[in-house]
Amino acid sequence: MTTSEILFENYLNNPLNDEEKDFLLRNKDQLIKNNVFEKELSFGTGGVREIVEHGTNRLNKYNIARLTLALVKTIQEKNIHNKNKKITIIIAYDSRLTSPEFSRFTYHILKNNDFNVKIFRQPAPTPLLSFAVRYLNASAGIVLTASHNTSEYNGYKVYSEDGAQLVSPWDLKIEENYLNLSYIKMREYEKSYNLYCSNEPDSGDLIEEEIFEAYLKYIQNEAFVSKSQKKISILYSPLHGTGGWIFKKIFPALNFLNFHLLEQQTKPDGNFPTVKSPNPEEPGAFELLIKQAQTQNYDILLATDPDADRVGVAVKNNGSYTLLSGNQICSLLLDFLIRKRTKFSDSPYVCKTIVTSDLVTQIAVKNNIRIVDVLTGFKNIASAINDDPDNYLFGGEESFGYLPVNWIRDKDSISSAVALCEMAESESLTEALEKIYVKYGYYYDHVFSIKITGGDLERTKILQKLDDPHNFISRLQIQRKLVDIMDLRNENLKPKLIENQELKKKLGRAGVVKFILTPDASITIRPSGTEPKIKIYISLKYPSPVEKNHMDTVQKELANEGLLLQREITQALKI
Repeated sequence: MTTSEILFENYLNNPLNDEEKDFLLRNKDQLIKNNVFEKELSFGTGGVREIVEHGTNRLNKYNIARLTLALVKTIQEKNIHNKNKKITIIIAYDSRLTSPEFSRFTYHILKNNDFNVKIFRQPAPTPLLSFAVRYLNASAGIVLTASHNTSEYNGYKVYSEDGAQLVSPWDLKIEENYLNLSYIKMREYEKSYNLYCSNEPDSGDLIEEEIFEAYLKYIQNEAFVSKSQKKISILYSPLHGTGGWIFKKIFPALNFLNFHLLEQQTKPDGNFPTVKSPNPEEPGAFELLIKQAQTQNYDILLATDPDADRVGVAVKNNGSYTLLSGNQICSLLLDFLIRKRTKFSDSPYVCKTIVTSDLVTQIAVKNNIRIVDVLTGFKNIASAINDDPDNYLFGGEESFGYLPVNWIRDKDSISSAVALCEMAESESLTEALEKIYVKYGYYYDHVFSIKITGGDLERTKILQKLDDPHNFISRLQIQRKLVDIMDLRNENLKPKLIENQELKKKLGRAGVVKFILTPDASITIRPSGTEPKIKIYISLKYPSPVEKNHMDTVQKELANEGLLLQREITQALKI
């Protein structure tokens, strides 16, 4: 019997009704072929995130129950010497179709295990959960969300008492406890399933207004927020997610007098009916925004993903709208925050993921600010903040996640959008970006993916092509020379440069291979921790200083180089 067949038989031990059991037995072969019983769930870079359907490798009410019970056991083990302490857990959820049900189910399981539980009154942004955990001195937080994934997905993210996503060893401990919980155990909840999923939380456990009011007071005290009335015209879309209600309250409260919501995409709707993908990284997410803006002439367009931790931006530029990349937004925010600060701490630092543009590094270093590189996943930035919160200035990642404040421990579209709009009130963002390129050098950063349709086996075969990274890079027709290789998968392959040796030691083992090229370029390859794809990051710096009137030519030259590299890498990774 194969592993998939064993997992299938285990799953049948759930308290399934006759219809569910009949469906599984009739479709067993196809379900196994579709990899829904390929393995058990595990924590990736953003918690657990999977398609919602029956299966051990999928998200469903049975696996939600196992995850929650595993969290209960982990928290109890963590607090074994303080058994009399009443533990508080905060729950938030996004606008996905299954999120209300999954959140209620989670709430009742926690209450049944004698926890004090608070849950948001309506779908709420993930950064608000992070803030609430810290503000209410909770022991943990849970968000039911699949972030920017398409409608068939949902997810389960766990936060520790510092408001940051769980990191090792506690995420691994939850996984261990999860795997030790058999599906037979779920039969104890058979009579409770429908009751848990339909019963509303106790009214005294609902939170919202006090969290918003506290968040507002915190952001009003930030140096980048001016007290004056702002005239900039803003059009914002929550892409059918959670951001609408809080953006609608926060921007007028901060004196943005010309703030508008895109009505067609304001109502939370887990079907995401007006977009192909609710991801502000993708140009398609801005189609309706740009269409409306062209008739109303707005200055800046904003869009957030369903759980409102990421924000994308489009700015008016010569009669049309220019979409900014995540790396460009990171660079703009850092440059703005540096210029707005009147006083710095003793040893300020900026934190970024290793796949985020080195332009961020250049801006930091040339302003005598330390740069801290971490692995992909904002939980790693949060961990760095916890080590030194007082000196933290800014953190960001190329995938549209930024944090310009130190009182939250996850990427935050709200404070980031406020900072961008404060900046746009006094200057053109495109002109500010041009000034950055003139001052620090022109960087072209490009991200693309190779989709995985054949499960873990296909992913393993693709990644095996990197087992000999020197051989892999030698097969590419590239214009730049190889300087060093940082293979975080292979402890025995030592980088040449001392600074890369030190960085590799600090980062630890991970599924990442980075090729460092000269002049000033890199190629980074890693499997996504949240989606079935291999992600490739290309970063190219123009080898000489660039003046404003030459930027179009330089951009085309680097884009052509990047396109050639994309073709070469895609061909080399084919199986």
